[in-house]
Amino acid sequence: MEEPDTIAVLVILSFLCVLGTIGNATVLYIYLTKKDKSTAGVFIMTLAGTDFLTCLVIVPYTEIVIYLQYRLLYDLPCKIYMFLITCNVPFSAFIMVAIAIDRYFCICHPFAHAINLKRAKCVVLLLICFASTLGLITAMMHSVYDLIPSKEQTTDLNVTSVSNNTFHSYENSFCNKSNVGCLNITLTMNAVISEDVTARSELNTVPPLTYSIAYIGECIPSGILIGETFREIYQKVYAGFYLMSFIAVFILYGIIYRAIHKHRVKKSKRKKSNLYPSQTDFTLVETQTTMTTHANGTEMVDLKPPPTPEQRERKRKASRLTLREKTLYANIRTAAILFVVTIVFLIAFLPAWLMATRIISFNMVVFYMHFVYNVANPFIYAFMNKSFRDDLLRLLKVQ
Repeated sequence: MEEPDTIAVLVILSFLCVLGTIGNATVLYIYLTKKDKSTAGVFIMTLAGTDFLTCLVIVPYTEIVIYLQYRLLYDLPCKIYMFLITCNVPFSAFIMVAIAIDRYFCICHPFAHAINLKRAKCVVLLLICFASTLGLITAMMHSVYDLIPSKEQTTDLNVTSVSNNTFHSYENSFCNKSNVGCLNITLTMNAVISEDVTARSELNTVPPLTYSIAYIGECIPSGILIGETFREIYQKVYAGFYLMSFIAVFILYGIIYRAIHKHRVKKSKRKKSNLYPSQTDFTLVETQTTMTTHANGTEMVDLKPPPTPEQRERKRKASRLTLREKTLYANIRTAAILFVVTIVFLIAFLPAWLMATRIISFNMVVFYMHFVYNVANPFIYAFMNKSFRDDLLRLLKVQ
């Protein structure tokens, strides 16, 4: 019989799988059919594509793994699963940083044109390659096989903690849902053996320790392809990517907010100065009305002289300013939407990150709630983006 936490997680993930697949498929369709492409649209489509694949493939895969308690039996399904769940998270984090950089240039340096459509697509491809590399490394560090010191040698070492009974219990133990249990057993066993071998090597009484490949039957951290030292360093680096992305995003959005605040202050000052026109403006207004006399009487006629070159130039600047204002406000609205998306991502993955780094204790239901992020984005777009709502209504009417 399944544990209550396992049943709760399976029900929640099934609901998120259906909701997220439908929502992200809708976002993909709307943005793919848009005629006016933008860099923000490229990144939004990338996020929607990632979330769609996560809800369609990774979430059901995770449900199967949880139901089987990581007893995947075969090596290939184990490595594929670890690849998918590992490259998915950093890729989303890197896309958030790319979005923040794009919004920074659009708002703070609008004429730099640092990121165009071609460069945005190249950035996405580079991030896919980098995230896939991280996924491959993690896949190589997990297996249903592991290196086990031979029982004869461990008996010869006379290490009580690593007796035949310990090996038997290790071979028949099952990982908990986070793989922390099996990893702790492996690390503890290796540490005890290492200490005893070091002590006896000083006396030159121990032969070289040999390992054999043993079938464990569960998808756990393995030292067959990658050693324990590299694994520990890699885990710290991998966890650091999330932290660095978090810091970079908040710094960039802080700079964006500062630039918006400065712009509003300047605009406010400009409006105040326009409330008090100069004396020449009054004179110009007064000279625009004259008297003309006709044979049948006298009437008032407004004679507007042709605009001077200076007036035409002022009008052109005003129209350019209006267009610039509209573009800026559109970029600010897009930045606000994507900032909310980033905040939801950081909040959703923070508990899982803290559990993975063992800062807080493991809770199965809370850990897997990070998949909420992959479902939330369509609702954020629908709530904050009027253009998206209009496109969605048109899509529903067509259906």
